[in-house]
Amino acid sequence: MAVMPAAALGERGPTGQSAPTPPADGGGQAFVDGAGNVRVSGNFLAFGDVRGMTVRVIDRYGDAKVRIGGKVVMKPVRRANGSTRRSITVRAGTQQRVSVEGCRAEVAFRGRGNVTLSITGEGRVRLDGVGTFHVNNGAERSWPLRPVTLPLRPAPPGRRG
Repeated sequence: MAVMPAAALGERGPTGQSAPTPPADGGGQAFVDGAGNVRVSGNFLAFGDVRGMTVRVIDRYGDAKVRIGGKVVMKPVRRANGSTRRSITVRAGTQQRVSVEGCRAEVAFRGRGNVTLSITGEGRVRLDGVGTFHVNNGAERSWPLRPVTLPLRPAPPGRRG
């Protein structure tokens, strides 16, 4: 079992700052399948296939972990306290499995490839292209040719399962 630093759990870190605490019920869930640009921001875990896409991750807290094709390309900073801002850009590849998790993070998937992502957490998902998506337990909807911003938050109690 991995032990997370106190700051990553929302407790006071060494400088008195605290990380954003994940929602008790795990936040919202979204699934995106299409072509175009996708931007996810907030406290989240996003994973899936991004063939032919460039992946840019901005870690505003210092706790982000990024894997591309099973290889860790960004590790959390020890004792992340909110003062570490860093970023990484991974160029387009033919077959890329990606996993990004972090607090106060942002990831942009751009290019002419295909994107199939599962996202869970709290924040926003911005879609600009074509395809389909669904949020929480909602019906699958079309991802039109105009930008769409989806809130990523827990489903209301009456709308679950």
